[in-house]
Amino acid sequence: MQQVLEIGAAPKYRDFAVIVVLVTPGGIPMVRERRPGRVPYLKFPGGKRDGEETPEKCAVREMDEETGAKIDPEKLVLLHWEDRDTHDFFVFGLKLPELPVLKHTGDEGEEVGAYSREGLKGRKDVFPKHREIGAIRQFIYG
Repeated sequence: MQQVLEIGAAPKYRDFAVIVVLVTPGGIPMVRERRPGRVPYLKFPGGKRDGEETPEKCAVREMDEETGAKIDPEKLVLLHWEDRDTHDFFVFGLKLPELPVLKHTGDEGEEVGAYSREGLKGRKDVFPKHREIGAIRQFIYG
């Protein structure tokens, strides 16, 4: 992760986006955004940073806002990172023994659902860029 440090200053992160892959025996929380002009793909919860938050804090906030699931930033595992020219992209994973209580609708109107590992295999409506990341498949299917 690129940081610019000034003497005596807190770390400053360049722009970034995160997604969180939460795997539980009760399912994997995903969201479906319905926005005009966009294909309504299933996506892992995530988004862009607010202010000077860390990638981990952003992941926790986005998971809560989009699904209602409360997660511990200390337990997140970095699965993937890439430099996307204008910003960094982080994929975090977390495995929990049970599915947290989820909202039916996210803060921005996203549909929220939990999908089984087997139920996700072969789905054509999962966001293509998320499907392409091998570290996500490895984390989910082992």
